[in-house]
Amino acid sequence: MYMIRRNEKEKCSASIATLVSTAELVRENGFSMDVVTIGGGTVTAEICASLPGITKVQPGFFIFIGSDYRNAVGGLFEHNLTIPSATISKSSSAKRVTIGGGLKTLMTDSGFAEAKDLPRITCTQMGD
Repeated sequence: MYMIRRNEKEKCSASIATLVSTAELVRENGFSMDVVTIGGGTVTAEICASLPGITKVQPGFFIFIGSDYRNAVGGLFEHNLTIPSATISKSSSAKRVTIGGGLKTLMTDSGFAEAKDLPRITCTQMGD
């Protein structure tokens, strides 16, 4: 599993402590506040969810987690989106195929796409 650096954990915890103490002040002044929400990132979501006083974590886009993030955080998260694609062509040696799944769907900013349930298949290049 990805090990968060100590200073990241301390900064995250300090930020959450400020939020929780503000919520307590609001309650002390007669206002009802049942939900205290924090937007944790892919790496900090686990910390955010584990601290007392937080009732909801909105971790953002990690539900569509890319391979790089999944590999960085280990087994904490899994892929939640599968994109159907089709083989467009294959090389005569049958060691390389071209798939179509939509260039804007298969982004490369968080690593190449991975073939579901086919660990020996790798993506090595993207293009349009």
